[in-house]
Amino acid sequence: MSVEYKSVQWNRQKLIYDAILLTTVGLYLWAFIAITNNISTDVGSQFDKHGVHMRAYGSAAFLLLHVILSIGPLSRISPKFLPLLFNRR
Repeated sequence: MSVEYKSVQWNRQKLIYDAILLTTVGLYLWAFIAITNNISTDVGSQFDKHGVHMRAYGSAAFLLLHVILSIGPLSRISPKFLPLLFNRR
């Protein structure tokens, strides 16, 4: 712990990392919802819209948790993952 609070210092690398992360999560959510809606119309039953969104957000959170927790061991195995370790916060 430091004596004074210091906010996140933004640089170009962090902005690119965040843009890629937000784009990936957005595409995942869009694909999950689109595929679920296509499956439900093919079967003939309609899923609840709010339930589909909750499942999409829950599965995205689960996948992001696993990705974030795997960055540490992966950076020890290969130095290619060290930039991800730097941006993990």
